Amino acid sequence: MDYHEVIKEIESGKLAPVYFFFGEEIFLIDTLVRKIIETITDSTTKDFNCDLFDGDQVDGETVVNTASSFPMMTDRRLVVLKSVQRLSVSDKDRILTYVQSPLESTCFICTANKIDRRNRFYSSFIKHSHWSESKKLYENQAVHWVRKQLQEKGVTLSSEGATFLVQQVGTSLWCLFNEIEKILTFAHGKKRLELEDIITVVGFSRKFNIWELTDAIGRKDLNHALIVLNQLMDEGQSPPGIIMDLSRRIFLFMRMRAMLDRGLSLDGVTKKLGLPPFFAKQYTDQIRHFTADELAYGVDVLLQSDTYIKTGYLNPDVVMTLMVHDLVRGNKGRFFVKRS
Repeated sequence: MDYHEVIKEIESGKLAPVYFFFGEEIFLIDTLVRKIIETITDSTTKDFNCDLFDGDQVDGETVVNTASSFPMMTDRRLVVLKSVQRLSVSDKDRILTYVQSPLESTCFICTANKIDRRNRFYSSFIKHSHWSESKKLYENQAVHWVRKQLQEKGVTLSSEGATFLVQQVGTSLWCLFNEIEKILTFAHGKKRLELEDIITVVGFSRKFNIWELTDAIGRKDLNHALIVLNQLMDEGQSPPGIIMDLSRRIFLFMRMRAMLDRGLSLDGVTKKLGLPPFFAKQYTDQIRHFTADELAYGVDVLLQSDTYIKTGYLNPDVVMTLMVHDLVRGNKGRFFVKRS
């Protein structure tokens, strides 16, 4: 089930006896859990029928005994086990025994971060539950999410403003949610917000971002590119995440480069790709630093870097440094081989 299907099921009141929510986007998981809690419990019976556990502070037997208890003065009991991945193997087996034959009057929810579906425990849990994976949003999805959140509050945000917010804050929905709260406070009843409003509220909250890394690579400024790369990684951005962001940017640049080389105007490129005009101008300024061959070589470098990291061929920090070095040097790079 996707996120919206689970929401519809919750709103219908026809809840399943077992749910399993997992993935990297914690905000969506927390939202689903909160909505189920609000649906099942009320202030008079919540203390008797709602139990919350954390995987590193409880054993499987305690969780199962609680889930196997009948509700008091109401129809449903709710048991939530967060971070199930932290349980021991034996405790997971105990949980799995319950999940395979749950008590119908209990709604049992388990959450976890990114999991390996090939694992026996997780594959069996998924088979016996209503499950939903909350993946990290892509930049364009996060932009849509921001605009929708504000729209639900009666505020319209321009595409340029939403894009700027995501590029400054990142795609973490918890971080974006906090910024939206600031924006609503700033709005003071305004029904439409523009890019200038977002700049006023958010400013340039991240010291460096993928824009600056791309720009430094394009300007062939190796020293600054490495400084930005190290800062991004110090801020907690993962090497695969940085590679993914750079890949999306370079693939977009390749499409824009081809259109501009064919004589299409900037306005034409903007409309064809559906880009906000403000950011289309910035993209155009950046791609002027790249030839078509350099962009194609950049794709090879990024693909090989991703492979080296995922296979453990080289230390991720080393791979990222060599990757930026070769992206800056273009076809003259020394560490990655251009594919024929």
